[in-house]
Amino acid sequence: MSMRVPFLCFLALLFGQSAFGYDVYINNVKVNGLHNQKFDRVSSVRFDERGDVRIDAPGYSIEVDNSSSFAQNTSGAASINDAADVPVGVSRYWILATVKQVGAYRVRLTANNREVGQLLPTDNKLARDITAQVVSGSNNVQATFLPMPNAPSNPSEAIEIVVGIGKKNPDGSVTIEKQQEFGKMSQPGGRQSPEAQTVRFNAD
Repeated sequence: MSMRVPFLCFLALLFGQSAFGYDVYINNVKVNGLHNQKFDRVSSVRFDERGDVRIDAPGYSIEVDNSSSFAQNTSGAASINDAADVPVGVSRYWILATVKQVGAYRVRLTANNREVGQLLPTDNKLARDITAQVVSGSNNVQATFLPMPNAPSNPSEAIEIVVGIGKKNPDGSVTIEKQQEFGKMSQPGGRQSPEAQTVRFNAD
């Protein structure tokens, strides 16, 4: 009897729950937040001494993109940017996040109740293109803030998230002008339990 379906379900569980304190590695490369990928040839799955998940997948080459899509800055925090394949000046629907307290939260992002990504505690910026998830009529974007254990209890603003129509700039960054904003979500630091905020908007 084939074990393919149960194993793929197991992989989906791992990637879907990586926000809860462990990391996932494929061929010794961290792949937290990986989506829409299927691995047919997996030789082993194990949990190491830290509780992280280690997957050996012979025949697959796993590479970390160090271009502008996933640029590392000097502080060691990561910047996630979907704009690499978007033409300059083209209007699209975006979630833009700026982290002011790195390490305070993991953030689960959904658009119309479909998960569109995560902001990890080590990320300091995110530009997520959600054009494919936007429908004509009523839409919603939700951010669920998951506090990290032992994060500093700094009550100042930790994360700001803007939802709106933006354009890619020549330098690869994304800008949402004030008049194109649908709404903002701001989360202070120091919270001890998960909290969710939602931006609602209408699209043509």
